[in-house]
Amino acid sequence: AFCCGWMAKPMIVTLPAVLLLLDAWPLGRLRPLRARLTEKIPFFAVSAVGAAITYAAQQGSGAVEPLAAFPLGLRVENALVSCFLYIEKTFWPAGLAAFYPYPRAVPIWQAAGAALVLAGVSIWTAREFGRRPYLAVGWCWYLVTLLPVIGLVQVGAQARADRYMYVPMVGLLVMAAWGAKDAALRAWPRFGVPAGALAGAALLAFGAAAWAQTGYWQNSGTLFRHALEVTEANYLAEHNLGVYLLEQPDSLADATAHLQQAVRLNPDSVRAHSDLGNALSRAPGRLEEAVVEYRAALRIDPNSPIPHNNLGNTLARTGRLQEAIAEYQTALRLKPDYAEARANLAAALAAGPDSAERHYNLGVSFSQQGRAVEAVAEFEAALRLKPNYADAENNLGVTLTRLPQRSGEAMAHFQAALRLRPDYADAHYNLGIALANTPGGMPQALQHFEAALKLRPDPELRKLVDQLRR
Repeated sequence: AFCCGWMAKPMIVTLPAVLLLLDAWPLGRLRPLRARLTEKIPFFAVSAVGAAITYAAQQGSGAVEPLAAFPLGLRVENALVSCFLYIEKTFWPAGLAAFYPYPRAVPIWQAAGAALVLAGVSIWTAREFGRRPYLAVGWCWYLVTLLPVIGLVQVGAQARADRYMYVPMVGLLVMAAWGAKDAALRAWPRFGVPAGALAGAALLAFGAAAWAQTGYWQNSGTLFRHALEVTEANYLAEHNLGVYLLEQPDSLADATAHLQQAVRLNPDSVRAHSDLGNALSRAPGRLEEAVVEYRAALRIDPNSPIPHNNLGNTLARTGRLQEAIAEYQTALRLKPDYAEARANLAAALAAGPDSAERHYNLGVSFSQQGRAVEAVAEFEAALRLKPNYADAENNLGVTLTRLPQRSGEAMAHFQAALRLRPDYADAHYNLGIALANTPGGMPQALQHFEAALKLRPDPELRKLVDQLRR
């Protein structure tokens, strides 16, 4: 059952420790302690393996945040404050949000105050263990089960999350339930019925609060508007609300305002810049601003295919068709199965005139798709229309090397490209490769590699040249 629990949710990692707490109270079988620990060795072993697998999976997906993003000192301070706030939210569940942004700094008085409260409760429950063991067990339950999600190992960008409390809350409610019963009966032995009525009223109040909270989850608009009302500098809520409004009628201005605020709060977000570009591209007269946002996203992550595609769309609308084609081709190089970019590229190529550039761009597209025969036909068509087209000569030569029956023609095209443009580094390099595979051609190949290196320094090419010189 424990292994099945692990497959359902890694939060079960603390179960072996919780079982020890239950041995202490209410079962009263903690002694002998060695026997209790020994019988739980299989549980601790499963937890150790499961924790290692979970951490590796989270780290592999990029979810584990580095210390550079969230320093250890800040994590400890945030953890202390979060432990206190979780208790507050348990007994007064107001101001709950889908996402709590991580603070840039925690006031020292808050961290110190939270530490003092936690230490005080820990000392008090330990001293009361003999008379009221449920206090210490409930408190330890809360702290132990909260530890994996308190943020010392930070997974995600949230400071805390309400969803983490579904297991730790049990410990606090154990303290509250047994503590309220003892206090009531000690003060008034016949207080049982009124106490039950008060407990029922409390349950009704919490039920009403839960009903109100679920209302905020009606849609992304209600959810993230509420998050903005109860938190500060919430870049994720600003972003997600902007994206939601972008799809609603007559909400473009509001969506743009929220996305601009998301970019201000989190300027390193590729998605925020890209989605702001989407909003600006829909507004009259703001296409150039959209181009700026897409380029900002690509400066952060040049290998993100979606901003390349969206930038291509915007460039095409401003009449810069060749630049748009280049962006679509980059998007497809990064994500070959990107159907939207492929359709956009086809439309852009079809919209252009029957020119050398159109045939050249189509040849590049076919070449990237591995369709060498079709690519050769397009490069040749480009050269018929524009005989002095150095890029077409070079790319035709590269594509011919992939066709065994015509690979011998490649060298002539590299040489033609260099006659047209003597400082063409790629053509020098490609001709060098062709010569290196020709008997007796290595000295000439070295000359072209050296020329390419001089025109465009490259560490890998430098290594190759050094090896050939030896």
